Amino acid sequence: MMTDPKFAQNMPGKGRWYVHPHTGEMWPSVTNVLDTAVSKPALVPWAAKAVAEKAMRELPLLVASMVVKPCSPKRVDEECGKCKTCRLKQLKREPGFVKDTAADLGTRIHAWAEGHVLDRPVVYDPEVEPFGRQLLRFFDEYGVDLEKDIEASEATIVNRKVGYAGTGDLWVRLRVEGWARKRLCLIDYKSSSTRPRVSAYPENGMQLAALANAETLLLDDGSEVEAPKGIKDVFVLTLRKDGYALIPMPLTGTLQESFAGFQGALAAANHLHSQYGVKPVEALPVAAAKAVA
Repeated sequence: MMTDPKFAQNMPGKGRWYVHPHTGEMWPSVTNVLDTAVSKPALVPWAAKAVAEKAMRELPLLVASMVVKPCSPKRVDEECGKCKTCRLKQLKREPGFVKDTAADLGTRIHAWAEGHVLDRPVVYDPEVEPFGRQLLRFFDEYGVDLEKDIEASEATIVNRKVGYAGTGDLWVRLRVEGWARKRLCLIDYKSSSTRPRVSAYPENGMQLAALANAETLLLDDGSEVEAPKGIKDVFVLTLRKDGYALIPMPLTGTLQESFAGFQGALAAANHLHSQYGVKPVEALPVAAAKAVA
């Protein structure tokens, strides 16, 4: 099952927030900001595809449901699973199921990566192993020394001045083609079983820019240390079963421009969060207002 990062919690209608264990300070997560304020036009066709694929896989069952007496369940565990009503509900839930399944795999891959980087024992997971092998291949081909080149892994970051928090995957020193020496870089893992190896979303640049501009790292005991400074090189590391790709971010423009874009998204997200749960009030005409009085 997918789990939230340490110190993170989900708030109804407001997404994931980080809560400082000692001070009680709260900040929206980087992914929360981007999920709230950045349009994702690919989600609608993706959801339609997920539903259509499930319908085609279960076409005989859908046809059979037409002659089954509809039930009237109040809860999911009361559904018969065979009538037309239940089959339609299953189709509606499919995008969420597919998303949660992918997110769960991603969480397990991140846990495997952290365990390997920090030399901690990891549980064997046959679904994760192919992705893990690609991560090891990346470390080998880019000359990463796990004892000398890793600055931090799966660390909670905080930026009080701007007002957000998040989790960075890997701060690592590496060298790419065209560089004279190794540099300290920030990397975000992106795993997928369906997307192309060389692929990234524009908002990934905003995400990494926000993480790179961390002020402090929040440690497991609630204490804080200064975050790595002066990071100018950030990458998405795509992990697939049969390959990987290290992709510089942002796709175009500068890291500073991406951070400015993130701050704009943060302002929009904060405004939208402030509107959650507020009931609309009708503005009455003057005559009606006097009558009420």
